[in-house]
Amino acid sequence: MSNDSIEPKYQVTKKAPMRRSRAACHKSSDSDDCVKPPTASIATKSAELPKKMSAAQRARNHYHEICGQFRLELKQKLNCEYFVELPAIRNSLAKAQPKCLRIPKFLQFEEQAYDPETYQSKPTGHKPNTTVRWCHSKDTASGKLIAQSNAFLVTWEDKTQTLHVGDEVFELDSRKLEPVKNHWYLRFDAYYQRLCGINEQITLRTQPELSQSEVNK
Repeated sequence: MSNDSIEPKYQVTKKAPMRRSRAACHKSSDSDDCVKPPTASIATKSAELPKKMSAAQRARNHYHEICGQFRLELKQKLNCEYFVELPAIRNSLAKAQPKCLRIPKFLQFEEQAYDPETYQSKPTGHKPNTTVRWCHSKDTASGKLIAQSNAFLVTWEDKTQTLHVGDEVFELDSRKLEPVKNHWYLRFDAYYQRLCGINEQITLRTQPELSQSEVNK
């Protein structure tokens, strides 16, 4: 038999060489194999894995989900009612029309009442001529304890007022507060109760011709 009559069982074809893309792979220094860039694998892993949330973020997301469910079910008709029992207080502050006094730096107040038996001299830095003090004394007519002070208020014929602290004289300048922002409150254990509003503010001014203090010198 001749070799021309025998048909080959397998047909060999020559394949074209594959081109490597620089963007898809790069050669390593040790071998010539194509290696994918590590940035691509990191990017795919970070995209597949969910981001870790803190406990505060999870609680906040859960809170917003619950609020959204209630808004859909109740259609923003959720109301809250509170019942508080307040004691009946009878006060005359509203009729007296209390005023707000801005205390200047040159005027000081002693909060505690003066008691000659328990008084102890302490270095407070207050000037004796411009410090308002008070004490309890017994009324000779009624026998009751009344409060006395070294300060008193004088209203003149032209409706101007002056504050006298010992030998010092201060002029009162008042102005209306509109709208009313300051209020007088009564403090209880767990809440405050409003008594009245304060609609007038007073500032003190010194009078050099009447005062004898070092404040005006």
